[in-house]
Amino acid sequence: MDRVVMAVDSPLAEIGARVVVVVALLSCWRDRAFQRRQLARLDARQRADIGITQCDVAQECAKPFWRA
Repeated sequence: MDRVVMAVDSPLAEIGARVVVVVALLSCWRDRAFQRRQLARLDARQRADIGITQCDVAQECAKPFWRA
């Protein structure tokens, strides 16, 4: 398999680095949205087990996926 070696300061390396950052950000947003959906599905007993209220859940789930 051939390898392509890029200089650190090459435009292609910069584009690749930016793509990696964007993919990581999209992955983070996707995970956050998934976790909030799972949080919304917890029943009262499960919420009590982890020490949060329905109000806490509602506040967290009301946030857009891009907000931590």
